[in-house]
Amino acid sequence: MDILDNEMYSSTVKGISVKLLHAIAHSETLDVLCGDIGNAYVNIYTTEKVYAKAGLEFEEKNVGKIIVIQKLLYGLATLCARFHDHLVDTLRSMDFQPTQFNWDVWICHSND
Repeated sequence: MDILDNEMYSSTVKGISVKLLHAIAHSETLDVLCGDIGNAYVNIYTTEKVYAKAGLEFEEKNVGKIIVIQKLLYGLATLCARFHDHLVDTLRSMDFQPTQFNWDVWICHSND
């Protein structure tokens, strides 16, 4: 495999960071918004070259043809890293910034 290890790595937020942020927010009476992302991978393009042979689900005229997979599939080596890249781009576009102490903790300053 010619994929570099750093292209397969995707960090995650540390549990202690989440606990500390909740404690800080509570002591400062700040609102906290948390969430989870479902079905995230289906909207992200892959950088891997993935080919498959078309089956019946691609209509009879296409059966046996070689197709190129452009979106991420579960099980691809770079799945987590590509999602992390996509998430970073999305958060930055919404004016979120990573914190200095943990790059997987993002904040957005509000004028409220």
